[in-house]
Amino acid sequence: MKTITGFLVLSTLILAISTLVFRSRYHAEQDKYARLANAYRQVTANRPSPLTTTPSPSQTTKPATKTQATHADSSGLRRIAGPSWFGCLNRAKFEELNGYLHDQDRAAFIGSVGRAYRDGECVPFEQGEEVYLSDTAIFSGLVQVRRPGKTERWWTYAEAVR
Repeated sequence: MKTITGFLVLSTLILAISTLVFRSRYHAEQDKYARLANAYRQVTANRPSPLTTTPSPSQTTKPATKTQATHADSSGLRRIAGPSWFGCLNRAKFEELNGYLHDQDRAAFIGSVGRAYRDGECVPFEQGEEVYLSDTAIFSGLVQVRRPGKTERWWTYAEAVR
């Protein structure tokens, strides 16, 4: 009888410890995804949906003569305009994440941007952070920036830079 009681007590302790470990990992993951969800809400608040945005008269009257990226006309130090902008080393990766935002697929965006941040493919920018404008993609609304003293160039939205 003592053996059965000891086994039950030991099993209960193991179950309790496993539950505590699982809960702490679960809450850590929840905190991480809550931060990513907050970043997603801020990004989507700053970025108008392409389906609801109407082009300005200046955009509709000018003919599209060049679609490839060209070097920026003016160089110099700029600043990040808001608190929730991000940039990616690879333009295709940035456009992939942007696609999730336009599709309003929150889970895909949060998962992909989290992996991209972890892998160093993308970075968040701080509001007011200084950057140099390196390149522009005229008709896509994207620019390439680099941080002072750094050589990595990050693609981001043109409206992220002022």
